[in-house]
Amino acid sequence: LINNRYHQIVDKVQRILFVQSKDINWEANVWCLERFQFDAARYDPTRPVNRISFLDISDKDNREYLKMYVKYKLGVTGLSVQNIWGRIYIIKAFLRFMDKEELKVEKLTAAEIDRYMQLLQEEDVEFITFNDKVAEIHCFFRFLTASGYYGKVPFCPEYYMKRESVS
Repeated sequence: LINNRYHQIVDKVQRILFVQSKDINWEANVWCLERFQFDAARYDPTRPVNRISFLDISDKDNREYLKMYVKYKLGVTGLSVQNIWGRIYIIKAFLRFMDKEELKVEKLTAAEIDRYMQLLQEEDVEFITFNDKVAEIHCFFRFLTASGYYGKVPFCPEYYMKRESVS
């Protein structure tokens, strides 16, 4: 009960600080989406996404790369907020793997990406879900490359894409 109250208080303080600050605090580890003025077509009120938290990514540098990527997705793309949240979920799973392995985005090798892709292949998911994860991770690295944070994308997504066998 006390722990639950603590989390409610922390959530409320984070929300107030983020929403009421003069400028958007892109450094915050929790972004309250009510602060942004999304076009109605980009937001589905039946599937609300109220906040995006970066607290589950322990490595500070990796968390900053994720924030930059989310800022890009929210500000530049025309994707719905719910779609962006789903895409972020894929990248967060990848970054949590990197946290566990103590890896840094900017020093990632093709062999380390291959190891993650092998773990993804062991999941019992449809081809389209697997391919969607590979494509989103590739998109993340394309963003980092285009933004100058990475030399070149460290893997070829076509190598990992699954195809249904035709009988």
